[in-house]
Amino acid sequence: MSLLGSYVDTKPHPELLTYGDLPHTVDCTVRANHDDPAGHYLDDTPDYHGPPSRRDKRATVSLYLSFSDCIRRREAWTVNHGDSLMTFAAAVTIPRSRRCFNNIIAGIIKAVLSVYKFTFTKEQLKRRTELRDKLDPAVEKALGSRVPELISLDALSTAPERQGLGYAGTLVNQLAVLADAQSRGIWLVTNLYTTGFYARFGFKVVGSVSLGVDNPTWEKGPVVLCIMLREPAESYMHNGEK
Repeated sequence: MSLLGSYVDTKPHPELLTYGDLPHTVDCTVRANHDDPAGHYLDDTPDYHGPPSRRDKRATVSLYLSFSDCIRRREAWTVNHGDSLMTFAAAVTIPRSRRCFNNIIAGIIKAVLSVYKFTFTKEQLKRRTELRDKLDPAVEKALGSRVPELISLDALSTAPERQGLGYAGTLVNQLAVLADAQSRGIWLVTNLYTTGFYARFGFKVVGSVSLGVDNPTWEKGPVVLCIMLREPAESYMHNGEK
């Protein structure tokens, strides 16, 4: 056999996520987020005495619903059928009828997941309110009226055993190419420790919030969430101006 014939292409190849990928994708995503600082802040409260597995079960249901909708919208890409996943939301330039239908589906999912609020403790609810009350104004301050015209990178994760192989970077690169072709920016919210990864693709921190700073029930350091923005590549912008 020739050397050329024995060559195997090991470069990650992004594909659209399918419904058949969901079981593996959800499992990988849950495991990939076990050490998420914001998740621990929201759930690790002194008044919660239930099993740690409850968080995973709640996340599993939420991810099945949200990922299913992303598949319908064709806004979920994967490497190796769920080993790595990225979901995003396109700018509001889609047809009005499609946008209305998307909003209806999103409302249904939100209503279904709202039942979980009855399972949260008082402190867990308080911390979720803190997150919302701090993050929403921070996004408004950092991005203002641009949000509807931007692509939002909503989720990016890779199974722990598949990290370090370039899967996540391949997915981000593909979204960057799409955004550049449309001369659009991309924005996201991530924890402080992953900002360096996104900076490699041109993202810059444009805002941040700190959780737990004034919360006496949180004995660890502040949980910092950063708002990042990637502007479209200048070459694409110049081409669009010609």
